Amino acid sequence: MKITKHIESEILEVMDDYWRSYFRGDLENWASYLPEHYRNIGTTKEEIWNSKQDIVDYTLRVLDQMVGMAELRDKTTQLIPMDPYIMVHELGDLYVHAEEGWIYYAPLRLSSLLDKTDDGWKILHQHGSFPDSKADEGEAFGFEKLKIENKELRDAIQSRTIELERKNRELEIESALERVRAVAMAMNKPDDILNICKVVFNELQELGFESLRNAIIHVFEKDQKHWIDFDYSELSGGTMARMPYIGNSLLEQFIGKIRRAKDSFFEM
Repeated sequence: MKITKHIESEILEVMDDYWRSYFRGDLENWASYLPEHYRNIGTTKEEIWNSKQDIVDYTLRVLDQMVGMAELRDKTTQLIPMDPYIMVHELGDLYVHAEEGWIYYAPLRLSSLLDKTDDGWKILHQHGSFPDSKADEGEAFGFEKLKIENKELRDAIQSRTIELERKNRELEIESALERVRAVAMAMNKPDDILNICKVVFNELQELGFESLRNAIIHVFEKDQKHWIDFDYSELSGGTMARMPYIGNSLLEQFIGKIRRAKDSFFEM
């Protein structure tokens, strides 16, 4: 079919009316250009339609996302004769309406195969696509950008994994402390401190501390001359000993440091 000025004018008016109706939600007028055997391959994964009814049903579902929310601007049109049909190529900029107003979304490429029938021009087949955002000029595939994105993804996953491991570790430690607190709160007599030593020892092992020799709690008497050593180990079990420290310079220095550390000192 030869493209005359008259045919060109007709087709341009058809395509303008087609898209105008589509973006305004006038589906009756828009669908009047589609035959029952219409086909379309769109820009998203689910946009493969094999009939007029398929695309009408889909468009009804997404109508609220389209009307007043999308516009095709700065469109250029090329007509290509493909006897007995006309191929129409349209290139334009897709804009979408967001909270901040109209913003540029992507360049949109459209092709439509038109047939002149007794009922006017009908669109037999359409295809829409966005350019590959990863591929630069001269590239079939954007390998370099893909490598960068994959590295960023791996780094993000690694960072997230480290963060989750840290949080899990904190939860493990807090759970261990809760079990120690529970035993401490249930203590009725001084000898029960050995149970605390045992729980501390076991919980440290569960947390991954290796080569543990024992768990010790030192309690200092008010006369400041003796201390009670509560000691638990797997080899000896639990032992308790009352020992003097006055007169032993090394022990006095050691105990002095403990007394000055107020967060670790308890006196009976």
